[in-house]
Amino acid sequence: MAEPSVLTTAAPTSLPEAREQRTALRHRCSLAALTRLYHPATGQRYFAWVHDVSGSGVAFDLRVPLEPGQELVCLLKGNRPGECYQVSAEVLHARPVEGLYRVGCRFAAPLPQEQLEAVLQRLRGG
Repeated sequence: MAEPSVLTTAAPTSLPEAREQRTALRHRCSLAALTRLYHPATGQRYFAWVHDVSGSGVAFDLRVPLEPGQELVCLLKGNRPGECYQVSAEVLHARPVEGLYRVGCRFAAPLPQEQLEAVLQRLRGG
């Protein structure tokens, strides 16, 4: 009589890790979500489109690349008239995307939930 078949699984192989360092849920924004950035060390100002935002960071699309480690001040508008949050952030990466540069930043301190909600309402047009 034949022995029953036993299925085995191969041991997982080690692949180079693509480290996912995000710890907060990202919220995608509309293409028209224009904002301003300020580079305190040089005084340079930029216009950028918000790609996504979370309580711990933000990604922008800019016309110029920024260097990892650069400190920025991000101006994020809330939903009420005149409501604007100046948030310190550090550039983590910049990569080319469709003729622009996607710049990912980590906030110096987490954005409080009520501020995040106000920013998201504004970015979503509501």
